[in-house]
Amino acid sequence: TIVLQKESGNNDQGHTFSVRPGIYTIPAAGGDLTLVQSDGQFPEFSADGKRILFQTGGTYFGSLTKELKSVNLNGEDEKTHVKSKYANRLVASPDNNWIAFIHLHKVYLAAMPPSGQTLD
Repeated sequence: TIVLQKESGNNDQGHTFSVRPGIYTIPAAGGDLTLVQSDGQFPEFSADGKRILFQTGGTYFGSLTKELKSVNLNGEDEKTHVKSKYANRLVASPDNNWIAFIHLHKVYLAAMPPSGQTLD
């Protein structure tokens, strides 16, 4: 299974394929897209493959606060793992034990323990 973001389109590249933007899954062998979540960017599977991690708050522009969230493969049980004001990008390590982020043009790495609470 592949997880991907379908963007809403823009004035440079057009809006032809921008109906129903969001986070989708598709079988690796081909097939139909399945909508998982209508909001979010940079989707990736969790280390155990049971959840989909994604960032909210826009990329460089948008909200000042960015959040790293996850949902199960059906798009339910949303959890917020990390939030940061002024961060541009939040990236979980492949084993989900670390978080790399850009904050005010500097790159940081921090532990991301599975605490069950949002790390700020």
